[in-house]
Amino acid sequence: LVIAGPGGIGKSFEVFEYLEKHGHPFKLVKGYSSPRALFNTLRNNADSTVIFDDCDAIWEAPESLNILKSAMETNRKGKRIVCWNLADQDEEFEFNGQVVFLSNKDFFKAAQKNKHIAAVLTRVLFVQITNNAEQVMRRIEHVAAKQHPNNAEMRKACLEFMKQEKYTRVSKSIRLYEHLANIFIKFGKEKFELLAKETMRGARLN
Repeated sequence: LVIAGPGGIGKSFEVFEYLEKHGHPFKLVKGYSSPRALFNTLRNNADSTVIFDDCDAIWEAPESLNILKSAMETNRKGKRIVCWNLADQDEEFEFNGQVVFLSNKDFFKAAQKNKHIAAVLTRVLFVQITNNAEQVMRRIEHVAAKQHPNNAEMRKACLEFMKQEKYTRVSKSIRLYEHLANIFIKFGKEKFELLAKETMRGARLN
């Protein structure tokens, strides 16, 4: 499964929430992963769910893409065999697990430029999230209700602040909402608007 889309719209939150709610264990890899590290991670979790969050370097290395293709496609015997073959190394294992990628990458463009990326995407369930501003705010409201179900006053203050017309050019995200929520919790509603303005000003500059 590959889920891609703009940062801060709740991709990771919703995946982790679903897995934890259903008691489904997983291995999380976040950050850089080399081709050899990818091979080792899949081998060491061959019967598990592995989540790669913001590991976009994997998609830039041909060796990594070949490993993914092997892990995602069965051979004539119905097995997914992954190999690592060098002059002095000859290793292989059978992968029976699941792989989930969470990324901000635009895979439509990437697949056009790289045939190996396109080949991987044909072997997986691929979701590229493209939301307009209104849809992003709905997603933020949805996640906010789950993160702070017992603080309607804070949610309303943060969300209404984000929706002000003068901030239409500010990129909205769950991270921005979380920054505003932390201000409300720490300083209260009396100082919220003043400090929130500075947060929005900083977001506009990014």
